[in-house]
Amino acid sequence: MSKDKLPFSALEKLVNNVLSSLPARNQPSKPRGRPRTYKDSLLVTLWLYQTVHRLSYREVLRLAKRQGLSVPSLRAYHYRVHQLDPHLQRRLLEEVNKSLPQKT
Repeated sequence: MSKDKLPFSALEKLVNNVLSSLPARNQPSKPRGRPRTYKDSLLVTLWLYQTVHRLSYREVLRLAKRQGLSVPSLRAYHYRVHQLDPHLQRRLLEEVNKSLPQKT
């Protein structure tokens, strides 16, 4: 499967598998601030789709909205992407690379 044919749903399954294999984060005993409206898995999947297909922030949000997904504002998405753990980003990119066929 080439990266051009890598659908959003396949990336979503990959993200859920990787996130479920990670140890649970230590949550503070008393949550601070406004509760998050969008799940981390959605934002990570959007980021991964954006990275694999080399899209801009606006383009990935527009495509996701066309597919009927409830997406955050551009500002909220940009902020949350920059809060992602670099280790998680590397691991996801490695997993995508494993799922793509190698050119010989």
